[in-house]
Amino acid sequence: MSQGCWGWFLRNVLRQDDEHVPINSRVIHVTSDQRFKELIQTSKRSVVVDFSASWSTPCRYISPVFHELSAKYPSTIFLKVD
Repeated sequence: MSQGCWGWFLRNVLRQDDEHVPINSRVIHVTSDQRFKELIQTSKRSVVVDFSASWSTPCRYISPVFHELSAKYPSTIFLKVD
């Protein structure tokens, strides 16, 4: 196996679920339709939702930015739906 293939495998397969979450992140991970509806309907604040997939490279790239924004704007609710 060449270094190029091995490097691709490490970046895209083995690390696909790794997500560095900053300590000051305020992102709420939503795991059910019921919880999502509850958070959206009862919130009196603005809500930003990241619909993502753990296997998606673009989604993995945007994840750290989403976490940073959640810390920067504490009056906004940030939800992540995978």
